[in-house]
Amino acid sequence: MIIGIDLGTTYSAMAYISKDNRPEIIPNAEGARTTPSAVMFEDDGNVVVGEIAKDSAIVEGARVVEYIKNEMGNPRFKFCIGKDIEYSPEEISAFILKKLKRDAESYLGTEVKQAVITVPAYFTDAQRKATQDAGVLAGLEVLKIINEPTAAAIAYAHLNDMKDCNILVYDLGGGTFDVTIMRYSEKEITVKATGGLRRLGGHFFDQEIVNLVADYLQERGIDIYDDDHIDLLQELNRKAEECKIHLSTRNETYISVNCGKIKERIKITREQFNKPIKNLYERTERVVLDTLKDAGMTWKDIDKVLLVGGSSRIPYIRERLRELSGKEPSCEINLDEAVAIGAAIQASMLVKDEAGKKISEMRIVDVCSHSIGLITVDARTMKRVNSIIIERNTQIPVRRSRKFFTSENDQEWIKLEVTEGEGTDIEDVNIFGTFEIDLPRGLPRGSEVMIDMAIDENQIVHIYTRLSAVRDYFREIEIDRNSNLNKHQMEKKKDLISKIVVA
Repeated sequence: MIIGIDLGTTYSAMAYISKDNRPEIIPNAEGARTTPSAVMFEDDGNVVVGEIAKDSAIVEGARVVEYIKNEMGNPRFKFCIGKDIEYSPEEISAFILKKLKRDAESYLGTEVKQAVITVPAYFTDAQRKATQDAGVLAGLEVLKIINEPTAAAIAYAHLNDMKDCNILVYDLGGGTFDVTIMRYSEKEITVKATGGLRRLGGHFFDQEIVNLVADYLQERGIDIYDDDHIDLLQELNRKAEECKIHLSTRNETYISVNCGKIKERIKITREQFNKPIKNLYERTERVVLDTLKDAGMTWKDIDKVLLVGGSSRIPYIRERLRELSGKEPSCEINLDEAVAIGAAIQASMLVKDEAGKKISEMRIVDVCSHSIGLITVDARTMKRVNSIIIERNTQIPVRRSRKFFTSENDQEWIKLEVTEGEGTDIEDVNIFGTFEIDLPRGLPRGSEVMIDMAIDENQIVHIYTRLSAVRDYFREIEIDRNSNLNKHQMEKKKDLISKIVVA
């Protein structure tokens, strides 16, 4: 049994392919079709994931962590419980995955060992590796990491009788935004270009509603950002989400506030909400236009604009997209469930029959979201520069080579730094890992060292080295990723997490 998991910023979902070949959402233990991506740590050391954790944030804020997806691949983030216990983003995400795994096993009546997990298309190597590691910590074999817009397009194509067409997927979730342009045909989905923003989505729309209420109360002498009103602020964060949902179907709604002398129902109109989110939408619009350009297309080439993610329900978003594209945005599949369903369909594509042949012949060709390169020294200026080896939006898997030469006789090693990003200035790119190549003794100065850089189907970077002067010298180099857990940490944390009860 392989399941598909949409590990979301605010909500997560899971799906599988039934015996009659239908993609189905797997409800959690509470019967809900999505699970809040909230984690609460209890006094007895156990962990609670989901609705209870989310609701408890109002009174147990110091013990509840939310929106952990925004911190994936961030080595500086630690969620501290007391003085002695701290958890990394991988561990917190593993608790969410462990809850989903257990609930899936209960619902399906069988052990779940393997999964396909989705990530935003713009996720970096570090973020993808962190997601992969979280799955391993949760006791899952992660067969593939797939981009969320690609998964949504797979779901849409599966559930609709589609002919050859170009699809633009506008994916606005709880905390992230992606846009992907792809070509669909009967046997293949080919991604042409992708782009995204790391911190933009429903959570940030909620904050604009909180700000509207904060301004109203400020005029009446109450500062909700004061430490004395921390409980009020947390409660408003919850009510703001409900308010946003109501404004998707109504022109106005109310938020009740009970603080000191203020006991009121504050009216929030759709017009009030649209004003502050205008800038947030326009940031996504710039990414959409850039991605169209990267794909070498215009709006005339796009046959369908597909909406994904709960925040794309906001009427203002749909109206602006309609004006921009000249097309009616499509929301024919459940915006909250499409990604998980697509992941489950992708999982079914990896299944082989008894003869070792894949059950599905559908092929998915994706692209890398960021350029990958190495830090080198410019021979003319002698300055350190970024040398791009694999350009952004190159089809994956991909492999490219680069020659280097030893600078002295009997050189013992070469050290290189791996980069992610565009341009040549090292200040504008992320150095996400380093690696060292140990050289055999006795090589003369100027010996050729060939570096092969590869990006696999999960968009994880691999490095290989070859020596022209040494026969059969070919090795994969382990990248020291400064943003991810090393093998020793993984083994230690996997053992610890296996012993913690997740409810």
